Amino acid sequence: MVRKGRKLVARCIPNLEKKNAEDVVMLVLKRLQVLLKKDPQDEGLMVLHDPVVRTIQSCDLKSLVQFLSTVLSETDTASQALQNKFGSSVVCTLIHRGEVLYKDTSPLDIDNQLQTEWCQFVHDLASILATVPLESLVKPKLPQTTISGHFDRLLNKKQIASLEDKLKVIAEPQAVS
Repeated sequence: MVRKGRKLVARCIPNLEKKNAEDVVMLVLKRLQVLLKKDPQDEGLMVLHDPVVRTIQSCDLKSLVQFLSTVLSETDTASQALQNKFGSSVVCTLIHRGEVLYKDTSPLDIDNQLQTEWCQFVHDLASILATVPLESLVKPKLPQTTISGHFDRLLNKKQIASLEDKLKVIAEPQAVS
């Protein structure tokens, strides 16, 4: 929660072995609700953005399930995350990585239990996203256009229709004027 601590963690993550980096990211996600409350202006947490995102982008489905289950363990945490640039970026990166894994892996090669858990978490996230007011959603640092495709893959058309405007906010790049 101290600025120097965040910077130190951000500098350490890229130098750690993959498993240790994932453990540090897990700790950040476990404390996400507290971190978001202590940093409502997104100033300090964004220093963690790049190393956390790089770690997520290199992990497997098992780690993704663990990360997303941590974020979704409390509805308030996920809801707050979607209303914060760092949190929104992390959630979008998790969904993006899930879509990459789904596209690059044969369904036969994905563990059934992990696939079921991941699908349930995506459904839970969609339910939480539906409760967050549109004007409260914050665009992630790097919008992930694959998010809409992943929701299309795992949710029914009625759920997609109800989330359409919100998905535009978090998944589409900002228009340059």
